[in-house]
Amino acid sequence: MRTIVRRRLSTTILVAAIVIGVLGLLLPVPLLARFMPDGAPDDARGRYFEETGFWVTGSFLDYFEANGELEIFGYPISSPYNENGLLVQYFQKARMEWHALNPELYQLQLGLLGDELGFRQDPVAPPVSVGKVYFSETGHIVTYMFLRYFDAYGGVEFFGYPISEMLLENQKVVQYFQRMKLIWDPVTSQMAVGDLGEIYVNAHRGTIPSDVLEPASYRYGSKGVQDLCVAIGMSNSMVGQDAGQNVTVVVLDEWLDEPVPDATVKLTVSDDSGQEFSELTRILRTDGGGRLEAYLPLDGIRRGSWLVLQVETALGAAREVQKEFFLVWW
Repeated sequence: MRTIVRRRLSTTILVAAIVIGVLGLLLPVPLLARFMPDGAPDDARGRYFEETGFWVTGSFLDYFEANGELEIFGYPISSPYNENGLLVQYFQKARMEWHALNPELYQLQLGLLGDELGFRQDPVAPPVSVGKVYFSETGHIVTYMFLRYFDAYGGVEFFGYPISEMLLENQKVVQYFQRMKLIWDPVTSQMAVGDLGEIYVNAHRGTIPSDVLEPASYRYGSKGVQDLCVAIGMSNSMVGQDAGQNVTVVVLDEWLDEPVPDATVKLTVSDDSGQEFSELTRILRTDGGGRLEAYLPLDGIRRGSWLVLQVETALGAAREVQKEFFLVWW
């Protein structure tokens, strides 16, 4: 009896090994190619600001350097992170946003901090004198030194529309725009940009992840998390429609080999033709141990489909993308 059981067990193991081997041979060559290293180097350009302890890198740095640097934006006061589906970074005077789905010229924009902070006032009547520009979109006027500064730095495309008239605050003349605040000092005749970024961050500290606001100078040898190591685990490489797929992701600091908590992780699933299943997209955060778990229901996925699981992980300026694949077999 024991001999028969051993023979049956050996036969089962042999059959399973053959099936797995055959499935490996059936894996489409184009799909295999999608798991090779991308080969594209990471954007290594970056500037570290000791004054606040944060980095500015990549496209955010390009925009910073092309549009007035510290005079317009002030120092960075956060690391980049995912906020409401956008990659954003806060500066003392503004918020930069990366809109990946927009045309190239409109991918990097400034956030509407003036509006979000509630500085919009009731519209006024159009002016009757010359030298004043009236914006019917918001019902406000820009004139004098404000108009000169507004025009010099790109006008509506940069500042947004005016949302207030000129006001007196702390013995200075100010005007609010959708994206920025301008301040004119009558004593020095100098124009400056107000600190709307700092005001917004201070008002929303309860909703912004704490690590995003923690200066890099106090973390990981003054450099912050530079590289992420991402491990992906799945319940099975071959699954049934009814069973679904259980996914575990572990994120480590590659330099220190320590767990990375509160990293943003985006899971997307597509088939071997590149068609994405939007209903399976998940945006999650790692727990204190740098770990997260997710369940992906596979109802309606055609049997015999090879699926690609992409895991995109971000924390501050660090980014990592990993992919795994599995088969919906029965």
